[in-house]
Formats: sequence, structure tokens, C-alpha cells
Amino acid sequence: MKYSNSYIQKIIKDFEVEASPRIYFLKPFTFIPFHTDNETKCSINFLLSDHNVPIIIENKVYFYKQALLDTTKKHGLKNGNEERILLKLSIFNESFDELSRRIKYRI
Repeated sequence: MKYSNSYIQKIIKDFEVEASPRIYFLKPFTFIPFHTDNETKCSINFLLSDHNVPIIIENKVYFYKQALLDTTKKHGLKNGNEERILLKLSIFNESFDELSRRIKYRI
């Protein structure tokens, strides 16, 4: 669902990005098949729940609490036995490479 508040807007401002914030609630044992995100060039993701399962990006396994993801690469995951809650800042106007070069010195 699309969602924003003053805290999320501060995060967007701190990263100096144009982003569309969404919160995802993934039910237990849900499988998200491999896909690329339509129109989204990259995203900054924050895992809000304690339950952490790996995301698979092009056959590599990654665990994260927060990450910049290249959503133009095929990715997917299988959730475990708890609900997974994620804040995703979808970015449409900057690529993963552009943003990763720009933000690595700001964090």
C-alpha cells in the first residue's frame, strides 16, 4: 500500500531522492517469484519486522535490514513462518549505479 508520514518524508529528504513510499505486508510462507519491477530503477528498502528472510538477486542470496536494491535485476523471495513488513522507497528517475555512487558518502 502507498503510505507516507513525516518520518518517511524525512528519510526521503535525507537521502535526497524522489521516491514513492510503499509498505508491504507479506503473509507467512508467501512466495514472490523472480521478477523485475516495472518502471522502478532501484529502491531503498527497510525491513520493519524482526523476521528476516533472504532475497535472491540473480541467483545470489542476500540478507538485509536496509538496502539499496537494483530492481531492474531479477529478484524474488520465499517468506518464512512470520509476517514480513517492508518499507520500500521506489525510485523512478535514478539508476542503482547513479544512486549508489551518490549516497555511499552520505550515510
